[in-house]
Amino acid sequence: MIILKKKHKLMMAAISAGILGGILAACGTKKSAAEDSGFEEILPSSIESSESEKQGTELIAVAENEEQAQEIADLYQIELLSFSDRVAVYTTDKDPHELIALGKQNGYPLLSISYTLQLY
Repeated sequence: MIILKKKHKLMMAAISAGILGGILAACGTKKSAAEDSGFEEILPSSIESSESEKQGTELIAVAENEEQAQEIADLYQIELLSFSDRVAVYTTDKDPHELIALGKQNGYPLLSISYTLQLY
C-alpha cells in the first residue's frame, strides 16, 4: 500500500480533475464558434455593473472578418469601434451583463467586457 503525503494527494487530485475535465470536454456537446474560441468570461455575470460601465462600456468579440464583426454589432444593437487581428471592439451604453446574457440565451457570438486596469 502506498502512503502519499498531503501535497502529493492534492497534486494527484488536481491531475485527476484535469484529466476528467479533458475527457468531459472531448465528449461534450457541439460548441459554437464563439465558445470554441478560447475566450471565457473573466468575472461571473452575477457581479453587478458599475455606473461607469453603463455610461459607455467597451466589449470585445472574436470575428473572422470585419463583415462578421458588423453582423455581431447588429445582433446586439451595439456600435463597432474597431476590428483588427480577429478582435472586434464595440461600445454600448446598455448593461454589458444583460447583453452577455442575451447573447447566451439566443446563441449569439460571445461578448466579453474589455476591462481596463490602471496602476495609479
